[in-house]
This record gives sequence, structure tokens and C-alpha cells, in this order.
Amino acid sequence: MKRFTSIILVLVLAVLVSVNTGCKKKSYNINGTWFFSIHIDNDTFEEQYTFVGSRDDGEVFYYGQSLGSYTVTGDNVNFTLTYYDEDDDYTIETFSGYFEGRDSMQGNFTIFIEGYGTFAGTWEAYR
Repeated sequence: MKRFTSIILVLVLAVLVSVNTGCKKKSYNINGTWFFSIHIDNDTFEEQYTFVGSRDDGEVFYYGQSLGSYTVTGDNVNFTLTYYDEDDDYTIETFSGYFEGRDSMQGNFTIFIEGYGTFAGTWEAYR
């Protein structure tokens, strides 16, 4: 009987481990203000964005103005900003990346500026 109980216990533990590893990883909390360094060619731009919403999705603000939306899945983050720049050129910025930890992220970046084309680079952010 002891052997039967041991086998059942091992099987139950195996099922619990397989169910636990199949669960979705909890998303990082992106909410708050982040400081970005954006690198395109030999230039670096410093920006500040504020994320407001749930752990999974919400809005991205630039100095109080909502410019787009974000999604977070596990440690992956994506967001897109659309606006007219100071020269009134329609602009789309697309960020994709991942959390390195609670307070740091990094990834790739593309920017489309009407009349100028698309440029690519990298970014990192902290809070």
C-alpha cells in the first residue's frame, strides 16, 4: 500500500508541475513614468513617456498628451505613438522590446516621418 501511495503522490506532483509550467507568466507593471534613450544612427534622443492603464494594456502619454497605446505580455512590451511633429509632418513611432527587470526595458524602434521615410534604431528605458 505504501508503494501505491508513493506512486500516486509522484503522479500528482508531476501533474502539478506540468500545469504550473504551462501557466502564463505574469506581466510586468509598466505603469508610471519612464526615461528613454533612443539611438538612431549616431544620434541619441532622450525622451520621457508615462504609461497609464492595466498590466496588459493602456495609453502612452508624452507630457500629458496621449499619443498611443501599449501592450505587455509576460516580459514583452509593444507600443505605437502617432502625432504631427513640430514641422506638421505625420509621424509614427513603433517600439518593441522586453523588460530586463522591474525598472528597466530595452528593444528596437522604428520611426516613420511623412516626407522623410522610415528610420530604425534601438532604445533602453528606466524608471
